[in-house]
Amino acid sequence: MIFFDFNTMISDITRGLSAFGEAIKLSSSLRLWKYYIIPGLISLVFGGLVALMVYGFYDNIGSAILSWYPFEFGLNWMEKITDVLGVTFLVIAAFILYKNVIIVLVSPFMGPLSEKIEKHYISNYTNEISAFDLQMFWSSLRLGLRNLFRELFFVIIVMLLAFIPVIGLISTVIIFLIQAYYAGFGNMDYTLERHYNYKSRIQFVKDHKGLAIANGTIFLLLLLIPVLGLLIAPVLSTVAATITIVNKMTDM
Repeated sequence: MIFFDFNTMISDITRGLSAFGEAIKLSSSLRLWKYYIIPGLISLVFGGLVALMVYGFYDNIGSAILSWYPFEFGLNWMEKITDVLGVTFLVIAAFILYKNVIIVLVSPFMGPLSEKIEKHYISNYTNEISAFDLQMFWSSLRLGLRNLFRELFFVIIVMLLAFIPVIGLISTVIIFLIQAYYAGFGNMDYTLERHYNYKSRIQFVKDHKGLAIANGTIFLLLLLIPVLGLLIAPVLSTVAATITIVNKMTDM
């Protein structure tokens, strides 16, 4: 995630962001709204459970951190800081948990949706898949686990470095971009797995980080919209990701 072509990155980010406008239009013209129902409900239920987890445990995290503070001096001040740290930690963990799990849970539905969109753009499309492809599910699970551990590694490193003054100022942005990258990665993979093997899919996203970051950024921002965001984020992001990949492969 370090080395990249700046011009390609900017071009891919622009393309990835603009794809969401096209995704909304395509959802209407192809009547894709039925594809939003089941994944949306799965997302809403699981997202609600994750939100309840954050609400129920944030006091415990803050208290656990505070228990390591050995002094009486500044205890009230330190308690406020640990409360903020606890909430921050849980929110980051909640986003990581939600998006990695939901990408796997809705994969049997996103594959057919992605294929329908690809057929719309490619007249001689031949990569037919079944409505519920278990192989796709296990493929998504494998890649999801790989991305989960790598994401956790990078986020933990940045959180540790956040105590360094200069890095601390931008650590939140860096963590957001890391999460956006892996969220976009998962949304793109529903299309990529029909065309590339495991290693080639990873390489494709590495070569087009901007597409992943742009897609994942909108995905995460949609989640901030109560209820509606959880209902539409997984599907709309998949539609947008499919559009960008089909256009990118057409250009290649």
